[in-house]
Amino acid sequence: MNRFIIILLAGVLFFTFSATKCKSPASPNAVVYVVKYDAQNKAWPVVNALVHLDPPEGTSQIDLIQYTQQPKLTDANGKVTYDFQYEGIIKVVATDSEGSIDYCGQGVLILQNGETCQETIRLSACQE
Repeated sequence: MNRFIIILLAGVLFFTFSATKCKSPASPNAVVYVVKYDAQNKAWPVVNALVHLDPPEGTSQIDLIQYTQQPKLTDANGKVTYDFQYEGIIKVVATDSEGSIDYCGQGVLILQNGETCQETIRLSACQE
């Protein structure tokens, strides 16, 4: 009888600890929207805007691996998505051209595990 209780207790403990294992949080990701405003101050998505990540100064060669997925072009909704391995703060830059006018804008992604960072970049004529 004692042997049965010990085996039963060991089984209960095993299942209790195996069911409560720590799970690592999901990696951060980001969605970037690129827009231009018209004369009526209405936002319009920018299709095929070039979006790239600007790594912070002093970024190690190993951490630069995160930035190899760039640059990207926005889709029909003016959107690009990124998946990252680590948390961090990253500058994001968008550019577009219309005739002889160049447009640019920038934003900041604040990446946290398990969260999707959303940033909207407003393009305006670049300052020379």
